[in-house]
Amino acid sequence: PVNAATIVSFQDRIEVWPSMQKPKKIWVKCSDGSTYEMLCKPKDDLRKDCRLMEFNALINKCLYKDAESLKRHLHIRTYSVVPLNEECGLLEWVRHTSGLRHILNKIYR
Repeated sequence: PVNAATIVSFQDRIEVWPSMQKPKKIWVKCSDGSTYEMLCKPKDDLRKDCRLMEFNALINKCLYKDAESLKRHLHIRTYSVVPLNEECGLLEWVRHTSGLRHILNKIYR
């Protein structure tokens, strides 16, 4: 895209998440003036995740074309996935969400 934001700098702030792979949350300053939160995932192949988000975007296009779906505001919340190689990549941080494991732990405790 012509007006796509590009990375200007990385903030010095990093949060390491307490899981087996120790993913890191970083903050990226971009050319559009915004700061974006990203999750760096080591030891994880994100190529399937990327394909799933592309598939979800296709489903959203179908939902937007259907009058009933449009009226009900049906859509799948997608996020950016950038596989860097077979072993690591970046995920767009989505605020105000909970992981499935966290939700299930609350229900079954």
